[in-house]
Amino acid sequence: MIESGELAQVLAERCVGPAFGIPGGGATLQLIDDLEHRGFPFITTHSEGSAALMAGALARLSGRPGLCLSIKGPGVANLMAGLATCRLENLPVIAVSEAYGVNDILLRQHKRMDHAGFARSSCKRHIGLPAGPGVIDSLIDSATAEIPGPVFLELAATDTNREDAPLVSASPQDSERTLRIVEAAERPIIIVGCLATRLDLFDQLSALRFPVFTTAAAKGSVDESMPCSAGVFTGAGLDLAPESTILPESDLVIGIGMRPAEVLALDKIPCGIVGIDAIPPCAPNLFNAFASPSLLPALWDILSTRRWGLDLVQESQVALREHLLSMPFLPAHCFVGLDQYFDGDYRIVLDTGAFCTVGEHLCRVREPMNYLSSGMARSMGASLPMAVAASIHDASKPTVLAVGDGGIGMYIADLKLAVAANSPLLVILFSDSAFGSIRAAAKLAGLTEKPLKIAQPGWCRVGEGMGLWCAEAVNQNEFCQALSSWSPEVGPGLIEVHFPADPYRDMTRNLRG
Repeated sequence: MIESGELAQVLAERCVGPAFGIPGGGATLQLIDDLEHRGFPFITTHSEGSAALMAGALARLSGRPGLCLSIKGPGVANLMAGLATCRLENLPVIAVSEAYGVNDILLRQHKRMDHAGFARSSCKRHIGLPAGPGVIDSLIDSATAEIPGPVFLELAATDTNREDAPLVSASPQDSERTLRIVEAAERPIIIVGCLATRLDLFDQLSALRFPVFTTAAAKGSVDESMPCSAGVFTGAGLDLAPESTILPESDLVIGIGMRPAEVLALDKIPCGIVGIDAIPPCAPNLFNAFASPSLLPALWDILSTRRWGLDLVQESQVALREHLLSMPFLPAHCFVGLDQYFDGDYRIVLDTGAFCTVGEHLCRVREPMNYLSSGMARSMGASLPMAVAASIHDASKPTVLAVGDGGIGMYIADLKLAVAANSPLLVILFSDSAFGSIRAAAKLAGLTEKPLKIAQPGWCRVGEGMGLWCAEAVNQNEFCQALSSWSPEVGPGLIEVHFPADPYRDMTRNLRG
C-alpha cells in the first residue's frame, strides 16, 4: 500500500499546483502536509465544488491535471458538483478524498455515503487503496487520456476499482477518402472543438484564408483577431449569427473534434461533413468520411491553398456588432469597452446566461489561454472559481470575470481567496435583477416569470466587506469611468452594471435559437 509521502511525490510530479479543497483531520491533512514539504502548495476553499472547478481551470491553462481534496461523505457530495462540470468540460482533475475502508465495521455510519455512486457519472475512473506508485500514475494517465476528465482516489482500503471503458482511437482507414473529399472542395470551412487546443493547432488554424469557426468550448483555439476567424458556431444560430450567412455558401465542413456535446445542434449543416478526431464519432452517420489527427499534416497542405469567404466573415461580424451596439446600453457595450481598454491583453472568463451569448460573439480572443468558460456544461456559477484560480495561477495579465445575477452567488465566498492573493481579478456583474435568458423563453411560452426575478440583487456591499474594490454603473460613461479607475495593482475589483430587465431579456433575439 502506498504511503502518504509516496503518493504526495507522484502527485507533485504529475499535477499542477496549488491543490484546492477542504481538508479533514486525518488522511487528507497528512497528504497536504506531505505535499507542502515537496513545494506543492494547498489552498483551502470555501466549497469542495469550487475546489474541483479551480483544479479544472488550472488543468485547462497548464495542460497538466489539477488536484483537489475533500473529506468523506458530504464533502464528496459537494465535490461532485464541480467534478461533474469538469467531466462535461473535458478537464483532467485528480480528486482525492478520505473514506471508510472496506474493513471498517458497519456500526460506524457517521458521514458514510455511497462514494462509488457519486463518482459513477462524474469520474472516468474510481479507485481506492491499496495502490502503488504505478497505479497512481495509471490513474493520472486515465485523467489525461482522450476524452480528458476527472478521476477519483479514496484514501482508504476499499474494494472499488472502476474505470470507464477506454475509447478506441479513430481508425485511419478512411484517410484516403477524406483527402479526396477535401481536395474536391473549393469553399471549405472548419469547425473546431476543444480537441484543437489539446492538439495545439493554434498557429495552423490562425494562418488559414477561409472561414474557421470554433465551438463555444473551443473559443481561443484560433486567433480571433485574424481575418479567418468567423467566431462561435452553435448549430442553432439565427439570422444575426455569422454561421447563418457563411454556412450556406460553403461546399464542405471539416470538423476537427466537432463533437455533438459541444454544440446545440448539428442537423442544419447544408453541405457535406468530414471529421477529424482522436476517437470514433458517436454519430458516425453525420460524416461523409472520418479520419484520425494523423491526417492533419496532409490536410494543411491542401487547405493552405484555399482562399474564399473572408469578405463574408468581415461583413457578418460587422453586421452583428453594429446590431448589438445599436441597442440601448447593454452587455455588448461593456464587452467592446473591455477589449478596447485592455487592447485584447487580458483573460476573459464567461459564466452562462444571455450575456454569455453576446460575449462569445463579441470578445475577440487572441491567445488560447485567454479564455475560460463552461462552454459545454453551461454550469451557472462555475466561472467564479475558475476565474479566481486563473488569476492566482497567472498574475501576468488581468483576469476579467463576466457573470450575471444567477451565477454570482454560488461560490462568491471564494472571492476572498483572490483578495488574499491580491490577484489581478476584475468581476463584471451584469445585473438585470432576473434570470434574463430564461425569462425570454418564459415569455415566448407564456409561462410565469415570477420565480425568475431576483430580489435585492446587489453585491457591492458584500464585495466591499470581503475587501474588493467596488463600483457601480448604469450607462456607458459610468462603466468606462469605473473601468479606468481600476487597475491590477488595486487587487480584485467588482463593477456592478445595472440594465433594464426587458431590453436585457430580448438582446439575443435573432442571434441564437
